[in-house]
Amino acid sequence: MKLLMGFAVAAAVVGSNAIGAEIRTDVCVVGGGSGGIGAALAAAREGAEVVLVEKLPLLGGTSTAGLVSLWGGSPSDSTAREIYDALKLRNAAGVTRRFGNVPYHCWSIDPTLTYESTTKARANRVSFDPEAFSEAAYDLLKSHGVEILMDTEFRTAEAADGRVTTVGTVSADGTTTRIEAKVFIDATGDVYLCRAAGCETLIGDTVNGVTLCYRVRKGEEEAQDVLTATPFKRTSCNHQLPNGDRLINMLPTMNGSEFLQLGYDKAFDKCQTLVRRHWAWLRKGPGEWQEYRFAEPARLLGVREGHRIVGEYMLSAADLTAGIRKQDHEDLIALAAHGVDVHGPKKGVKHVQVKPYGVPYRCLIPKGWTNLLVACRGAGFDRVAASSVRLSRTMMWLGHAAGVGAALAAKGNVPVANVDISTIIARVGMDRESVDRLLGRAQRDRKTEAKAAAKPEARPVKGTVRHPFLCTDNGLGKILKFDADGRCVWEYPAPRCQDVWVLPNGNILFTSFHKGGSGVKEVTPEKEIAFEFNVKGEIHACQRLANGNTLLGECGACRVLEVSPAGEIVRETPLISHVKNPHYHMRQIRMTDTGTILVTHPKESVVREYNTNGSVLRTIRGIGQPFAAIRLSNGNTLVAGGGACVVTEVDAIGAIVWQLKTDDIPDINMKWTAGLHRLSNGNTVVSNWLGHGQKGKGVPLFEVTREKEIVWKFTDNRATRSVSSVCILNAGEGSRR
Repeated sequence: MKLLMGFAVAAAVVGSNAIGAEIRTDVCVVGGGSGGIGAALAAAREGAEVVLVEKLPLLGGTSTAGLVSLWGGSPSDSTAREIYDALKLRNAAGVTRRFGNVPYHCWSIDPTLTYESTTKARANRVSFDPEAFSEAAYDLLKSHGVEILMDTEFRTAEAADGRVTTVGTVSADGTTTRIEAKVFIDATGDVYLCRAAGCETLIGDTVNGVTLCYRVRKGEEEAQDVLTATPFKRTSCNHQLPNGDRLINMLPTMNGSEFLQLGYDKAFDKCQTLVRRHWAWLRKGPGEWQEYRFAEPARLLGVREGHRIVGEYMLSAADLTAGIRKQDHEDLIALAAHGVDVHGPKKGVKHVQVKPYGVPYRCLIPKGWTNLLVACRGAGFDRVAASSVRLSRTMMWLGHAAGVGAALAAKGNVPVANVDISTIIARVGMDRESVDRLLGRAQRDRKTEAKAAAKPEARPVKGTVRHPFLCTDNGLGKILKFDADGRCVWEYPAPRCQDVWVLPNGNILFTSFHKGGSGVKEVTPEKEIAFEFNVKGEIHACQRLANGNTLLGECGACRVLEVSPAGEIVRETPLISHVKNPHYHMRQIRMTDTGTILVTHPKESVVREYNTNGSVLRTIRGIGQPFAAIRLSNGNTLVAGGGACVVTEVDAIGAIVWQLKTDDIPDINMKWTAGLHRLSNGNTVVSNWLGHGQKGKGVPLFEVTREKEIVWKFTDNRATRSVSSVCILNAGEGSRR
């Protein structure tokens, strides 16, 4: 790479007092978004000298400056995985799962999920910190020798006879640079380089909706917004970042025709007002948005559709319909699977699912040009195809292919259309073996994937379990222990028992009660009493704390007690109940990792989270008649809905992450969901209480996956009568109950 100082300043930047510079290189990439990052990195790895021009102070484009800091479910190339791994080392990325039955779709990080679970259509997503993404991409590019010109805007292009010879840029401080390269890659999104050079382009008479995303975070109280909290009929989507912030996307903020009419600058200003009104509206709605404050709007509008080149091949709706198995192309260099996704002004969001399909290399070549490639949403796509292929990881994959093609063309001094396509295909992982592997993942629906994962072990037959477990059976009035073969190997009398634990020392802690009172008891495997505490009211729940004390919930007095090993009450937490019958004051209680207390109030159909002084910090509604509630490691709350026959997982803002209903598993015949145990593998064990005349009419215990597949069940209705609480003995480290 050669740097020559003092070149003649291009006419477009005359008036700058800065000294100009000239750069000569093999490959010049204009635009540092997802496609530009993939292109620059791939070209450098092929041995080319590379210059990357980015107008903003951070890399990533819409993924960072636009606050669309997530990767939607789609097939992925090696570059995206490499950046994800770098972000994980920075604790700046996570995999999110969708939930929501409120006026917005919510995605929260679930640490049990893998990157691979994001690599098919309509799957989980990757969420990442935008600043960390830029830093990770910058470090990766610099480590491969890429010259990066940040805060540098593309201004001019010189071209003749189907070749671009130079581009002119100007930096934030007014410095101008003239870049001469053998091959150029346009990764600007709206193909500014191609348009400046004179390539033939297309743009429809209507444009997809545009969005200005914004960021909110928990913190100090926000001043009352002076803007009116305008009602919004449009849906919105929010994503959790690794640090707990949330990114909100109105989907869209403004329709495309208004955007075209106003122009970018005026549209951006109006969108800033609209997002503040949208935020005011959200804060007055359901959930717990009152705990959040407005942090910042995005620096860029999210423009889903703009100018597109006329390519040597135009990807069309026919390609999407056919799918890769029926596409007759020999130059497929990326795989996509996102549905046709149109955000219109009146009809909201339209999604049409497609088969996984390939993108030909020829789509990246402007028709009639020999040293120019495109690695952005402005490549050779028709309008329908463009709405599907636009995802960030797909753009990065296209950049990967463009970078390899550009490097090969520069080294061989040949047109970009004449490079060895087999080399590109091999480099980007689109050989037949790799595609078969990717398609095996992309085309499986969740149920098929769960079944495949279970194949190494024989699926259990009726009445056979794969877990040893301990349970309370209040119908029999016993604590029961079963081995992995489903045989009862230990029991202990416990009238009307409701809660049970296996302690680290091997002892068993449980509750029981009768007309004269109730208590908590700890017994050894040899059935010797190690601890006992009794009260006059009913006790339905207990928990041994890390400090050695025991937590218990007392109905009647409607309080939570913390009791020392010596039997002394060291703390009393008063609870709220609007129910007269003390029997229904509460069921399960659990202290969380943060020291708060989750209490289920079944007759009020709520779970309340208290601090130890008795103040209500949060109320969870819409989850049935809750019997049990546990705080998961990802911060969500899992609730058994009692007679509503549901199991529900909700996020911190009160929306549903996951819900299991009777119709999802009809063979189980759920009667009353009671005990819960979330295993380390992400599955959930549920006890199906068969009291109140339901004896023998359902499966007492079962394990269900996130995909709602039953992977084992315990069906012995002779050894048990009505199981309320369950403790799986091989649940794995990190399990929750």
